[in-house]
Amino acid sequence: MSLFLGSEGFDVQVQPMQHDDHLFMRQGAGLQPHNEKLTFRPVSTDSITHREVTLSMADRSNKSQKVKVLNAVGVDPE
Repeated sequence: MSLFLGSEGFDVQVQPMQHDDHLFMRQGAGLQPHNEKLTFRPVSTDSITHREVTLSMADRSNKSQKVKVLNAVGVDPE
């Protein structure tokens, strides 16, 4: 299944919900249960959406510094 929004194309995958997961949609004053979920993925790696998602993931992964350098550690207690 595919979805096109403007010039962007997405592959749509329908996946069953696991027995421990629950998905509900608000329907008027109540909630309607669903037993499937949809996953949307850009069709091409050249798309604007793919580029934005990739940059967002890279930005999130670079937020934390792996090694911290301490310049002044204080006096050795021994």
